[in-house]
Amino acid sequence: MLQARALRGLMRLSRPAPMMFSSKAQNLEVQRQKLREAPFDEVLYGNDVGIRNVTFNRPKVLNALNLPMIRSLTPKIQKFEKNPAINAIIFEGAGEKAFCAGGDIRFLYDNGKNPETRHLALDFFREEYRLNYMLATMSTPVISIVNGITMGGGVGLSMHGKFVVATEKTTFAMPETAIGFFPDVGGSYILPRIGRKIAQQDDYRPLTDDSISGQGLGTFLALTGERLKGAEVFGVALATHFVESKEIADLRNHLVEFDFEPELRQSVRDDIIDEAIGDLETEVEETNEEFLDTVESVFGAHNKDDTVEGILERLTALNTDWSRKVHDKLLKLSPLSLKVTLRQMREGATKNAAECFQMEFRMATRMMENPDFFEGVRSVIIDKDNAPNWLHASVKDVTNEEVDRFFAPLPEDEELVLYQTSAVSDEE
Repeated sequence: MLQARALRGLMRLSRPAPMMFSSKAQNLEVQRQKLREAPFDEVLYGNDVGIRNVTFNRPKVLNALNLPMIRSLTPKIQKFEKNPAINAIIFEGAGEKAFCAGGDIRFLYDNGKNPETRHLALDFFREEYRLNYMLATMSTPVISIVNGITMGGGVGLSMHGKFVVATEKTTFAMPETAIGFFPDVGGSYILPRIGRKIAQQDDYRPLTDDSISGQGLGTFLALTGERLKGAEVFGVALATHFVESKEIADLRNHLVEFDFEPELRQSVRDDIIDEAIGDLETEVEETNEEFLDTVESVFGAHNKDDTVEGILERLTALNTDWSRKVHDKLLKLSPLSLKVTLRQMREGATKNAAECFQMEFRMATRMMENPDFFEGVRSVIIDKDNAPNWLHASVKDVTNEEVDRFFAPLPEDEELVLYQTSAVSDEE
């Protein structure tokens, strides 16, 4: 479908001669027929008693998420949710290196920079965010075994589900500011809340009146793209469990054993699954409280000067090896992305999941008109010179009006429309 739409746009521009048009159309039809006949193997689906297994199967590109994968996953997940015989869905990545290392950045780059094909990039965001929201609102538990690199789009696939199992091989990051973008796929909802999740544990509730507290850690991860590894992902409450990779096969076998009565409430089922995963957990050290306090003191929303400039000043004043390293890293990133991302974190802390995704779609739409995104992708992914020429020399050069534009409403017929998978609300 993508090829057909792109070809139609090309035909409108070039207006080929009738003979050439006929030849191209015939070739396209042959290609489309081959695609219809070929099995789709970039997502693999498996059935066990009460369990559905979903494997992201692009190991050569670290299981990066593309639009055909999204279009395969969405109807399957909807079908699974409607089946009362399914107790849980297990997400995994193929190979030894990654769960899912992100979205198809090259596709967004190639299509987003051209106004004639930009609609394809926006289709990607629209359908990806709908899938993410579906995972966030469905009642059937999704158990994501993030045994490897989990970044960007992989975070959107895993961390909206009920259970996230980290292993010693897990690497988490949201490194979007390095390419002139922002931590999307629901990062607005996930990241501002992790500080409170650590502090409140079983008493944690997503939406509270005290939403200003505990935002520092998520803001730090969003702005810097800092990587967390292994048990750290569990320690900062991004994962619900930590299981050694050698136990994964036993975990799958353990989950297949359940035979729930149809009348058993979903919350009770969830508790049983939680305990079953817990049976295979490994004890890990708690996150360093001093480090968390330091991060909160620099990146937290409670600071009087809650700006990127204020964060840089506090890092300078702290004057430690850690603060100097973080300060220098921030200076290399897109000034516009940093300011947009800080605003995103503060806005997301007070919104429910649906509002966060709708906000992010507005931001993503404006990013497709933002030269920093294409320059960032060029420098990091295309040319790999790591020498981006950002639109602004410093965060001080970025105006409030420029930032405001990323959050302004779209025309009504272009806004993101979401479909909740179950009756579960964001507040529950």
